[in-house]
Amino acid sequence: MAKYLIAIYTVTAGLHEELGCDEQEIVLFSWVVVDLTNTKVVAAQTHMVKPRGCDVNENALSEACKTELGLSEEQVKTGQPLEQVVEQLDQFVQAKLGPDNAQSFHLVTDGQMHLRQVLHPEASQKNINLPHYYYSFFDLRKEFRKLYNSEEIHSIQDMLNYLGMDSDASAEFSMQQVQNIAKIILRLVEDAIIRDQHRLFVQINLSDGIEDSTCMSSEQAGLFIRSML
Repeated sequence: MAKYLIAIYTVTAGLHEELGCDEQEIVLFSWVVVDLTNTKVVAAQTHMVKPRGCDVNENALSEACKTELGLSEEQVKTGQPLEQVVEQLDQFVQAKLGPDNAQSFHLVTDGQMHLRQVLHPEASQKNINLPHYYYSFFDLRKEFRKLYNSEEIHSIQDMLNYLGMDSDASAEFSMQQVQNIAKIILRLVEDAIIRDQHRLFVQINLSDGIEDSTCMSSEQAGLFIRSML
């Protein structure tokens, strides 16, 4: 039974709203840890990621990244390699999430592209070994549509609008997004308990390109958040 959810959000150097369509490298990698026991965010980080070719390519970023996200070429060139960013999250997991960390948390993303079409292909291309927990995750958008019976949900902002919640405005874009995901997670699990929804959080497993799934019940999640009701 997981005590934590770790939300991951990536931004590529190309079309950041169309992940997986441009085949560009990751330039921002943000994550936030949601403590379901105490219903709060306990850790959050964002990392600039340096594409391998940006030293020789003066224009590593698309105009969308520069104008819409406010990123600069200099920021990207002083970022960390992707393998170091992955390692830093893994070090946090090993040190902070308990001795049985394999069972203490699950990853969650807004849609499947962040892992399936962005991180995994890039890691494979660069021969980066991803820890085992990157091979299963919860799709927040899919869970949202299922719980609220709404197919008109295509983004984090759509979820916030549906719930009447304000977007986090305290940080840069990718950190805002994971903070928003954290807010949505806590609200979604709360509402699942109220609605007596028994099949909240279907875990998607990535194995040899085949999608499989298992379920985490609302009762399991609810053990941690009944103080919210």
